[in-house]
Amino acid sequence: MKIIDKIADWLDSFEEFKNRSKRWYLSENTQKLLVLAMFLILLSAVFYNLYEAGLSWYWYFAPIILIVFVVFLILGKITQKKRKIKTKEQIHTVETIGVNFNRPILDNLFHTLKNMDKIDVEKTDVDDFYNVLTLPFENHNSEIFFISITWGELRYVLEKFKKRFGIGYAVFETSKKIYRNKLLITAKAISNNGLRTSPEDYFIERIDKCFP
Repeated sequence: MKIIDKIADWLDSFEEFKNRSKRWYLSENTQKLLVLAMFLILLSAVFYNLYEAGLSWYWYFAPIILIVFVVFLILGKITQKKRKIKTKEQIHTVETIGVNFNRPILDNLFHTLKNMDKIDVEKTDVDDFYNVLTLPFENHNSEIFFISITWGELRYVLEKFKKRFGIGYAVFETSKKIYRNKLLITAKAISNNGLRTSPEDYFIERIDKCFP
């Protein structure tokens, strides 16, 4: 029985070793070190072959540029993967948008948007506006309907909440409480379309005055 227990201990140790190795490999610092090591190995191999071929010194720049490009591409892919994972986690756990401004600030923002004809007042009143931005979704049936608002203007408004409270665009999408021209907004549309048009100066000034 002692032998069997010993084997079981070895198996447990091996399993722990595998788990540690996996965590080490998946860590951000390890991946960056592996990319750097690959870069140096490739660079050394290329330089050696260029030296053996007897080529002129300026030929050395071409592979350097290519390898640097590949390295940055790999690092970009790693960062992109992390962002997707973070976004998925955020989407699955979101229960409220979580804006933490005082009621008067949000009321003022609502009336400012209303006066610029950016809110469909027949479907969204000031209470709906406050409920969607601050309360848990299960506590209300309110929705926000934006009308006649460009993606650039909508992004500018939502960016105020994003910068102050770290609320990602995915949260606004997942809430399924915010519409633009009768269609639910999406994080992709806010990110991409929102950069194609810039708000007018008068819009920026009025929105900025709503926030402390």
